Amino acid sequence: MLKLNLSGHFNQSLADNGFEFPGIIMINPEKPYAENLASVTSFLIQLGVESNTIVECALPGMTTLCSMVMVSIHGLTGQFPLITVTTRNAEGAFEYVETVDATSLRNEISRKMRPGLINL
Repeated sequence: MLKLNLSGHFNQSLADNGFEFPGIIMINPEKPYAENLASVTSFLIQLGVESNTIVECALPGMTTLCSMVMVSIHGLTGQFPLITVTTRNAEGAFEYVETVDATSLRNEISRKMRPGLINL
C-alpha cells in the first residue's frame, strides 16, 4: 500500500502513521484541465502509483486539484484511493478521523441507485 499525504501541508500525525509527504502539487490555472491532469498523473507515477497499487491518501483541499488526483489514481490503478479524513483539533493541528474506501462506496451507490444494474 502506498500512503500519500497530498494535502499540500506536512502533517506530523499522518507522518507518524506512515504517510509520505512528497511536497505540494502545483497546477497552472492558465492551462487547460487536461494538461494539468497530465502533470498530476506524471507526478503520481513518479511516486509509484501504477496498476493495482492500493493508494491511501489525504486529498488536497483545492477542488480542481482534488478531482485531478482522484481521476489520475483511478486511471492508473483501476480503483479510487482510500481517502484519509482529518479534522482540526482544539490546538489547530490536523488529526486522523477515518479512512473511507471510495471504490466500495462507489460500488454500493451503483448497486442501490441504478435500477436494472446487473451484478456479475
